[in-house]
Amino acid sequence: MLPKVTSEYIQERQGVLRVATLLNEAGLVFRETLNADVGIDGHVELVNADGEATGATIAVQIKSGKSFLKDAEAAWKFYPDKKHIHYWEMYPLPVLLMLHDPESDTVYWEDVRLTLRSNQAQKSPLLIPKSKKLKSDNLGKLFACCGAAGDGLMSISHALEA
Repeated sequence: MLPKVTSEYIQERQGVLRVATLLNEAGLVFRETLNADVGIDGHVELVNADGEATGATIAVQIKSGKSFLKDAEAAWKFYPDKKHIHYWEMYPLPVLLMLHDPESDTVYWEDVRLTLRSNQAQKSPLLIPKSKKLKSDNLGKLFACCGAAGDGLMSISHALEA
């Protein structure tokens, strides 16, 4: 008997590879977690317009498949495992959850660390806005939402804007 490659494995890899392709097309550095994936599939480093790696880094968790796309009108509902709630909330980097729809090949995302830290009453489900679609031409938003846009420190007045 030979080892089997499950459909779940194929689906998971499809999502990770789609995200990696979009990040690569945008000129960002994607470092996939190669072993001991315990809730983070990889890290993304911002590269500035001059092609310089900035050190600004975010973590990503990627889920792929229709089973993760539970409709909530303007968002997708995601029900994290309890172990991931605490892990993502306490992670030292921003954690973006990315949901891959294999039928449309669309990836949706949200900063779940921020959500978990700011909304102490609701830890589950997490809402992933349908408007936040990962595209190679809008990936600067990934870092802007996390306070790292590669442009140095924000001015105090800009940081205090609502």
